Amino acid sequence: MSVTILQVEGKKIVFADYTACKQSSELIEVLHKCEEIFKKMPNGEVLSLGDFTGTRIDKEFMEEAKAVAIRTSNKKVKKSALLGVVGLKKVFLMGYNLVSAQKFIPFETKEAAISYLIE
Repeated sequence: MSVTILQVEGKKIVFADYTACKQSSELIEVLHKCEEIFKKMPNGEVLSLGDFTGTRIDKEFMEEAKAVAIRTSNKKVKKSALLGVVGLKKVFLMGYNLVSAQKFIPFETKEAAISYLIE
């Protein structure tokens, strides 16, 4: 569970690795780390990639994700991509995308997600 900056073709991608998170509180901790990084970057320039492979998303996390979007992400993020979004996570994502200015696009591979972000 970490947040790192990937450098790809001269572009910075904020990569949030949620794969080791077993509880909602751990997911929220990573989300807040992302928010702190986003705050330091120019508006409309953030490229964001999150890997949720093997995690469980719940209402508590989704509520906090919406709050972070309102506070920070909607004005900072240019493009967002996600990995590991299957089953119930896909339903949560569809609901989130309906109410958020920021749209997350799910991908099956990290390579495809990165290609989308840097195009």
